[in-house]
Amino acid sequence: MVPPTLAHVQTYMYGEKLKMGMIRKYIEEGGGNFLKVTNTTVDATVTIQTVRRDDDTFDKSYIVIKGTYDLTGEECNVRLGVQNVERVAEDLGNDETTWQGQKLLCIGHQTYPGLGTKGLLWRGVRAGVAPAPASAVTADDIINKILAAKPDMTKNAVLELVEKERAKAGGLLTEEAAAYLVASSLGVK
Repeated sequence: MVPPTLAHVQTYMYGEKLKMGMIRKYIEEGGGNFLKVTNTTVDATVTIQTVRRDDDTFDKSYIVIKGTYDLTGEECNVRLGVQNVERVAEDLGNDETTWQGQKLLCIGHQTYPGLGTKGLLWRGVRAGVAPAPASAVTADDIINKILAAKPDMTKNAVLELVEKERAKAGGLLTEEAAAYLVASSLGVK
């Protein structure tokens, strides 16, 4: 059996491949084979090959991971903003030179308020450790971690923040992904 390609995953997720004009195709190919909401599922993993800072491709600097999309075996790029880098560093350490061979795990999708664009949420997973599906960590686990780190907050206050995150994302976030975002915004690791 031939493994599916990123295009197959996108076709499976959305029923048909999105049509791309010449300009859009040039932009997509010029930046590399980046994983996006349209071609990446929650619980997908990427094996990290290299880590670099990209100051030129986007409107601001990002960390770009070159890796292998484990579902298909294809090379891909993953763009990480500050919150994703913080989550991955929490799991894999602050020395990016040790990340090679480790994995990224997609834990959810996020809609950026005010921009109307969507992005992926990532965590790091050490090589040799079976990645727990994002759904294996419950919202209650994350909320309890927040409450332990922020004893001045009530459970109802945290639940309210989680629901606000879900509402901002138009219901596209799982309760767990929204709880991760709340934890991150409160500085809870």
